[in-house]
Amino acid sequence: MIDKNMFNYLMGLDADGIKEVNEILRQRWKQLHRVDTTLFNFYKGQTVSFNAKAQGVLTGKVIKINRTSVKVETPIGIWNVSPNLLSIHIDNIA
Repeated sequence: MIDKNMFNYLMGLDADGIKEVNEILRQRWKQLHRVDTTLFNFYKGQTVSFNAKAQGVLTGKVIKINRTSVKVETPIGIWNVSPNLLSIHIDNIA
């Protein structure tokens, strides 16, 4: 919500000031609505691998793609992993 001071400031802008504010708002809009395309690189049932540090590199199957993470079932349990940390397992590459 725009308060009275902000409204008065915006009403006092000249054409160049309005263009500048418009560009700032457009950039912010894009930032808020940017889709994380890394999630679209994976699909349910795909074999992936990731480094689980103490457990080493684990391989498992994608069982669910969440908004910010991918749920992977491995032999030692189910992990929620950032898509940035996943690699497509070599067996899936033709």
